[in-house]
Amino acid sequence: MDKLDDVFLIKDRETLKVVADPLRAQVMDTVTNEALTVKQVADRLGLAPGKLYYHINLLEKYGLIRIAETRQVGNLIEKTYRAAASRLDIAPALMTVSTPEGKDSLYDLVTSTLDTTREDLLRSLQARYHQIDQGAREKPRQVVINRDMRYIPDERAAAFAGRVKALLEEFGTLEAPPGTHGAMNYGLAVAFYPCFYFEEDAKNG
Repeated sequence: MDKLDDVFLIKDRETLKVVADPLRAQVMDTVTNEALTVKQVADRLGLAPGKLYYHINLLEKYGLIRIAETRQVGNLIEKTYRAAASRLDIAPALMTVSTPEGKDSLYDLVTSTLDTTREDLLRSLQARYHQIDQGAREKPRQVVINRDMRYIPDERAAAFAGRVKALLEEFGTLEAPPGTHGAMNYGLAVAFYPCFYFEEDAKNG
């Protein structure tokens, strides 16, 4: 099986829009650590396979996922898919707020991140409820959800943002090999941002 690239760099808005879809983002998550068939992906997401073929084909077309293996199963050709890279990044030129395309791309990124986080968290809760209903042993795990707003000087906000970035980098180092006993997937979504209001004097921003 081919080794994943470290980073897939998104350079155009069309590719960003493909991965910005919450369902396609969840598909990407499932095939980052292992190669799976469409049916296996569908089973993990609690969906019918027929709902995924269009999305799988689109992700493959834009190079976000690859065919890892093709094998004959009876009279059918079965394919497994794997993410092209272990993480996605966006070219800075695509995110500039000085152009209409950059503004739209930034909007796509924000809505995608929030929508995907919501859908992924709700699916995780539903899947866990189902497991417990089927007799799985309950095991306490940490879930942290919080939203807050504070009036902070710019220099302290910059220092805090630096610590957040350091934690994000640390999160990336925690990855264990697939199948590690006592390990499972954990999601992390962070939004730390300056909050503007329309009534404020734009010159003060």
